[in-house]
Amino acid sequence: MYRIMAVLALVPGLAAAGAKTANADWSTVQALTAKDRVQVRLVTGASLKGVVDHVTPVALYVTGHDGTQEIRRQDIRRIELKKSRHALAWALVGLAGGAAAGGGIGSATMEREPGRDAAVGAMTGLCAVIGGGIGYLAGRGHSVVIYDVAAAGN
Repeated sequence: MYRIMAVLALVPGLAAAGAKTANADWSTVQALTAKDRVQVRLVTGASLKGVVDHVTPVALYVTGHDGTQEIRRQDIRRIELKKSRHALAWALVGLAGGAAAGGGIGSATMEREPGRDAAVGAMTGLCAVIGGGIGYLAGRGHSVVIYDVAAAGN
């Protein structure tokens, strides 16, 4: 049980470890490649999601539901790069790890108790569900802010 609590305590730290500091350097935007998924927040407050078509020194071209749109550099407040990590695969890994941990914990704690098999099965199932949930959360896509005019103090 203590192991599970330790793993749960580490999850927020793992999520924060992937965070990058944002800047207003246009060269990071120009480093984007075609087909990168982005969310662009404009100075007007509007937000656009889509796939990068191409980038020039003065504009970002994003393909979304309305076709390809030119977004001028001076109109952009923030750009987030959407990352994907294949949540299902991570969930299956977490499920297997949780089941193994639950089986071990259940066997160790219920070594000589009556009804041991049912308790070990229940602990294995519970830990498998918890492990699968943690794996799914770890594998979900996340965003990285690559351009933020407000964070740079402009």
